[in-house]
Amino acid sequence: MLLYTLMDSPILFTRLATDPSQLQQVSGLTPYRPMTYPSGRRTSATKYLVINKVHLHCDYSTYDGCADLFVDEGYRGQIMTAQYQKLGGFGNLAYQIEVGSDTLYDFETQYAKYRQIQQQKRREWFWSFVLFGLIPFWFIKQDRRIYKRKQASINE
Repeated sequence: MLLYTLMDSPILFTRLATDPSQLQQVSGLTPYRPMTYPSGRRTSATKYLVINKVHLHCDYSTYDGCADLFVDEGYRGQIMTAQYQKLGGFGNLAYQIEVGSDTLYDFETQYAKYRQIQQQKRREWFWSFVLFGLIPFWFIKQDRRIYKRKQASINE
């Protein structure tokens, strides 16, 4: 369970970009819909916003393909600029997205959202460690203590 928690969330120990100058930038045409990748038979699909082969998502916890971009059909086909932070195989965190003169996602709001998600994931990891790591360890220690006591009483 602990290993799954660590593998499931690269944002857990990622140092988030605190300044827009730490981000990379990509520009391209706004796609007509997010790219959907099936995750498995019984899991939901992962959606990304793909711009020039860069996979972006705007909400880490749901792998949101930047849904606000596709609500207004007027943005389709326009030039879009996105600032993002690389996360490797899990896609990239989009911090700021601008289409024309409209800012759909701004840096401060996205940073606050990612920071909140990161703190939540860290709390989940801590409680997973306590519940699935320390408590079973305590039971194993108790079992060994009882076993040794039982063996000592048999040997007497």
